[in-house]
Amino acid sequence: DQDVKYSDLVEISKRSGEFSKHYGKLWGGFIHLSHVNAATGRRPFLWVFARLVGGDWIDRNENLLITGATGLGKSWIACALGHKACRDNRSVQYHRVPRLFEALALARGDGRYGRLLKTIGRVQLLILDDWGLAVLSPPERRDLLEILDDRHGRASTIVTSQIPVEHWHDIIGDPTLGDAILDRLVHNAHRLQLTGESMRKQNARNQALDANSNP
Repeated sequence: DQDVKYSDLVEISKRSGEFSKHYGKLWGGFIHLSHVNAATGRRPFLWVFARLVGGDWIDRNENLLITGATGLGKSWIACALGHKACRDNRSVQYHRVPRLFEALALARGDGRYGRLLKTIGRVQLLILDDWGLAVLSPPERRDLLEILDDRHGRASTIVTSQIPVEHWHDIIGDPTLGDAILDRLVHNAHRLQLTGESMRKQNARNQALDANSNP
């Protein structure tokens, strides 16, 4: 596990863009270690981050769990690592978890469910953003288990969440399925726990200072 302050992370040229849902291409920003602010001298994080950028963990079919309060850069880190994986010719898919569950529910109704699960299952790196915003419904629990079971030991998954990992069992809402899901997701995962002040609060304060300095 690695605890990281937001101020240790971000001096970026631009925010990473959206992933295409097909062919694993990312449009938008890019990642480089120079985008990580080393001014605080937190070498342990830089070392961990450099290892993640290298992508060997993807080759080993390991997972990455990024947690922390809103506004700390979880999605940016996930998308940046996904973009680097695309540049390394790995297939990548990005999904916000609530929208993924909506898409699976629609697919179940129109006959595309099995095909969609197969597509998700075979991608080399799957990014599940905003996990744990609400307790899962029974169909959502089964969907998540199907996805992780197909990918376990065969591919890598990044999960971002505001909820600490120790509370994920409560979010799943079923003890038996919770054990099965977390066994496939957590036990071979790297973890980044982000701490610090929200980027949005920092930006708002900076904008207020700029406005006050320009009468």
